[in-house]
Amino acid sequence: RKTSLRDLADQTAVARSTYEEHLRKAENKLLTNAGQFLRLVTATSTADPLQVETTRQAEQPAG
Repeated sequence: RKTSLRDLADQTAVARSTYEEHLRKAENKLLTNAGQFLRLVTATSTADPLQVETTRQAEQPAG
């Protein structure tokens, strides 16, 4: 977060626009695969594989 695309591209000797394009493609692949993984995990389990309820309970204010 404390660096720019220009700084990163300069470190790799690649044009900023090319670096940005590669970064976007990598992000899209990660998000696509994460979505497929989450669908697979939630579709094949009857439990709470992502621990949604545990998270919700932890976020509830003490009352």
